[in-house]
Amino acid sequence: MMMNTGSQGRTETLVGEVAAALNAMAPESLAEDFDNPGLLLGDPKKIVSGLMCCLEIDDAVLEEALEQGCNLIVAHHPLIFKPLKRLLPGRYPDRLIIRCIESGMAVYSFHTAFDKVESGVSGVLARILGLKHIQILRPETAGLFKLEFYAPEEASSACLEALFEAGFGAIGHYSDCSFSSKGIGTFKPLPESQPYSGKLGIRSQADEVKSSILLRNEEVGRALEVLLAHHPYEEVAYQIIALRNADRSRGLGMIGTLERPMEQTEFLDFVMERLDCSVLKYNTEGPKIISKLAVCGGSGAFLIPDARAAGADALVTADLKHHDFFDAESLLLVDAGHAPTEEPAMRDLAQRLRDLFPNFAVLFPSRSTDPVRFRFNSQIDVHDQRVSE
Repeated sequence: MMMNTGSQGRTETLVGEVAAALNAMAPESLAEDFDNPGLLLGDPKKIVSGLMCCLEIDDAVLEEALEQGCNLIVAHHPLIFKPLKRLLPGRYPDRLIIRCIESGMAVYSFHTAFDKVESGVSGVLARILGLKHIQILRPETAGLFKLEFYAPEEASSACLEALFEAGFGAIGHYSDCSFSSKGIGTFKPLPESQPYSGKLGIRSQADEVKSSILLRNEEVGRALEVLLAHHPYEEVAYQIIALRNADRSRGLGMIGTLERPMEQTEFLDFVMERLDCSVLKYNTEGPKIISKLAVCGGSGAFLIPDARAAGADALVTADLKHHDFFDAESLLLVDAGHAPTEEPAMRDLAQRLRDLFPNFAVLFPSRSTDPVRFRFNSQIDVHDQRVSE
């Protein structure tokens, strides 16, 4: 991680450097089209004095961040989400945006980009629930490319090695992945050329190697820079091919198996305890023994068909509607709430940022930003009612 060194020898980090590190964790290019991730407010050249990591920004979070000397907030939900036509100080989110600008507070948001990486929202949720053999529930089917290039046989290995050293050519949990095949290339150097081999005006042929590696969308530009910097030819022959392959290291939701099968009531209590939530919504038609579990932090009703097709016994998510429970059929649906299923990932992120940037404080709000509250009928024992069902 690049950082600046101050005049007194103190290591300093710029807002833009933190933004770059966050984008490396969950690239903005992964976000859904409707989303608005990235650095939304603030000067990227400003030195970070402190960072507040949270699920979303409200008045109390902003006040606490300012009191603690922070000038950067990393929030999962974007403060600026819908297009703004005016800013009026009396309403949300306008008053927060105005105050951030006035106070010099920078704001970075992840949202759906963080939903699609293994270390993101659903990945942390899966780990908290103790899942084993975790896989992406709905792998990403866009954003993979194949880079094919042709190089003289004596230079092809050096080109590949440079790409590998730069971090390209990864497939799942493997690195340095490529395929190469030998062939013969032909070319005729024209008068204005400076050929690596051959003679001007004469058609020549050379023993060449065609190599191919897999790239993600955000890697293509930099990979080409590396290739062109290490390739000996004046004109490099290459092609970038968009793939429809599923990227099984990125996507929405997670699925895995519990450490041991649980009876339904025990499982529901287990979810409440692990996620520290006071109430669950669930259907009564699901399996009585839960072993294979799908999860999606935040609103995950759209993954009901995926969970069912993957053989899950249950799906833990949030924001389920009345008719979603009818669509579940043989699947136990558990609505644990939006904040309880997403907030753990931001706490986890805060610790990762502390490890990455030890030169400034990384804080988490002293109170939850969850705006939802529940009121129970004091005459009903909720636990006993659930057990009896």
